[in-house]
Amino acid sequence: MSEWDKLSGIGSDAPLKETSEEDVMPKYFRKMPRKFVTQHKELRVSHQTSHDFTSYVMEAIREKLAKDGKI
Repeated sequence: MSEWDKLSGIGSDAPLKETSEEDVMPKYFRKMPRKFVTQHKELRVSHQTSHDFTSYVMEAIREKLAKDGKI
């Protein structure tokens, strides 16, 4: 058995492992009203949010799912 073969098995029984699959979906909005984007920009300029637009939308979805008892 080569040294590389010995090293490749190290950590194979670790409880946490990296996986190659991503558990995310690609960004997809059918038709995002331009007004939403401009209103978000206004929030950023006035320092009322530090989130970029994508993070802002994801946080809103997370909050709605929590409110609906799904997470």
